[in-house]
Amino acid sequence: MTSESSALVQLQENAADRVALTIERDIVGSVPFMGYVLDVGNSLAIFHYIEGYHLDGYCITAIRDVATIRRGKFERFVHNVLKKEREWDAIGLDIDVDLTSWGSVMKSLRAAEKLVAIGGERQWNEFLFAGKIVRVNRKSVTLREIDPCGRWGETRPVPFASIDIVFFDDEWLNVLAKHAK
Repeated sequence: MTSESSALVQLQENAADRVALTIERDIVGSVPFMGYVLDVGNSLAIFHYIEGYHLDGYCITAIRDVATIRRGKFERFVHNVLKKEREWDAIGLDIDVDLTSWGSVMKSLRAAEKLVAIGGERQWNEFLFAGKIVRVNRKSVTLREIDPCGRWGETRPVPFASIDIVFFDDEWLNVLAKHAK
């Protein structure tokens, strides 16, 4: 298991190296993910998410939850495939995301008009809400939810304390937004 300070240093080093990583988090039932570290704050990190053998949006997670950072043969293989498929050139982010806190992240994504998926993965509070950010205050973000069939619903406040991971600009969210009713 990686300590938070060790994870912070490793993520900062890997952001500079621009290599594919597998991130395992210390949350029971959470699924490891692959990505390129784009930026690291004191408590949050943003990744260009890898799905299969292509880039698929971005995810932000808390550094305190990072249990293991893998940079082995499989990650090198995926990295090389992305280079050969010319996806490697697209690694990066065209908006500024303030990683100071979940509140600053949400304000950045709201300003950029991004549809988001916000997840809580703790056994006592598991959820995934997708929607448009309509309000950000000191303790929570309010989403106008969109259901899997592309229908806009009610607004829902999500306390920052319950957020474990945030996704944006992935294929699923972008197609959902494009066909929303």
